[in-house]
Amino acid sequence: MQVKTMPPMTVLYYTTKTTFAGLEEIIGKVPQQLQNEANRLQLFISGPQYWFYFGADGKPDTEFTLEVALPVKGDVNQATGYQFKHLSPFKCVAATHEGGWDQLHLTYGKIIPWLFSQGMQMANDLECREMYVNVDFDEQENNLTEVLVGIK
Repeated sequence: MQVKTMPPMTVLYYTTKTTFAGLEEIIGKVPQQLQNEANRLQLFISGPQYWFYFGADGKPDTEFTLEVALPVKGDVNQATGYQFKHLSPFKCVAATHEGGWDQLHLTYGKIIPWLFSQGMQMANDLECREMYVNVDFDEQENNLTEVLVGIK
């Protein structure tokens, strides 16, 4: 576990209301669409994809806001079916999850009690981010995900 501040960045992103049970419709499809759009707009993709969760409680049927984001550099004033926004620095507790995403809850289950034991509080909007460092749909044990839990 590590306390860190993620740097500011500009992202091309997709937003939706969903549940954990509904994520399967988004995985793979939306990130590829964002990459295709960034390429069409001739933007430089400046980092790995991020998923931002607002109001998620870990239960499969609870609705929350999801943003799938791709850090970019370039002319962000172009017309697109997606949105752009500039993200401020993000203070968080970070831990690396290695392996399948079906076990991500175990990493959250370590981070959240740890941050409370250190006298920290989660951010007011309960924002959590996942940075997908390596994605391997065929051999999920090769997945590398940085889990970032926002703190005050």
